[in-house]
Amino acid sequence: MVFLFVGVNINEPYYLISLRGLGAAALLIASNGVFVLLIKRGYWNGRGAAERLLILLWCLPSLSMLYAKISFEVGKRNVLRTDVARAHTLGRHFVVGYSSFDEVMPLAEKGLISGVYISRHNITGRPADALKSEIAMLQDARRIAGLPPLIVAADQEGGIVSHLSPPLSALPSLSTLADLPPNIRAKRAEEFGRVHGQGVSGDWRESRFCAGLGPAAGGKPQPV
Repeated sequence: MVFLFVGVNINEPYYLISLRGLGAAALLIASNGVFVLLIKRGYWNGRGAAERLLILLWCLPSLSMLYAKISFEVGKRNVLRTDVARAHTLGRHFVVGYSSFDEVMPLAEKGLISGVYISRHNITGRPADALKSEIAMLQDARRIAGLPPLIVAADQEGGIVSHLSPPLSALPSLSTLADLPPNIRAKRAEEFGRVHGQGVSGDWRESRFCAGLGPAAGGKPQPV
């Protein structure tokens, strides 16, 4: 039953996203492997209907994954065929991450999204120019379609939350100011803002980013 549940929900992002790709392949191999093993060891021969039904149940994870795949593709096709006015009305509420440029391009040019979120996997093993080229093509598609430019967002607060460093510059976290005496903290905060402003604005303009997520979230709460 667990395999069946996982198979049906293999494309759901809420709790099974780690099972996509290699995880899905492992599930497929495991369920089919058990079925073939049971057949080869003779568990099918001379068994009653109930026992044979239990053996056949091992085919259900593969069938559930096939169902999930078909449902996903049908849903994706329906989204891409959404009425233009409705697409633009709903799309302005969505900023999405992506792993496939070919899949995000039609969403951008049809107005089904208002922005993209760039994370570490978008730059791992790739030159920075490749990402900049992708973003430029997405923005060109928006311009040709008569749509507003995409929001291009990243989570680049500084410190350990520097998901795009490199190629963006690694900057200190705001939390580094928390334990300083108030008079020194005020001075360092001004310097901190200047460094972040100059570093981020230059890097982001060069890399075509335009929005940072939670830039102040690295601060430590102060006791009341």
